[in-house]
Order: sequence, then C-alpha cells, then structure tokens
Amino acid sequence: MARCAVDAEEAWNYFGQLRAAQERMARRASQLERWCRKARSLARRAASYGA
Repeated sequence: MARCAVDAEEAWNYFGQLRAAQERMARRASQLERWCRKARSLARRAASYGA
C-alpha cells in the first residue's frame, strides 16, 4: 500500500509539472501571436509607403 501512495504522489507531481509546462507554452504561443500580428501590421504599413 505504501508503494501505491508513493506512485500516486509521484504521478500528482508529474501532473503539476505538466500543467505548469502547458501554461508556459500557452503564454509563449500567445506572445508569439502578438508579435506576428505586430510584424504583419508593420509589413503592411511599410508596403503602403512603398506603393
């Protein structure tokens, strides 16, 4: 029974690490999307000046 409790605690720790990693990945994806939108906006603005 003690081994099962250790396994459950270890699994819970892994789930916590996974959740934290997913949150970091979501923040980075959101940041990347903002950067892409800004870059597209700047590219359109630069193209309109050159046209």
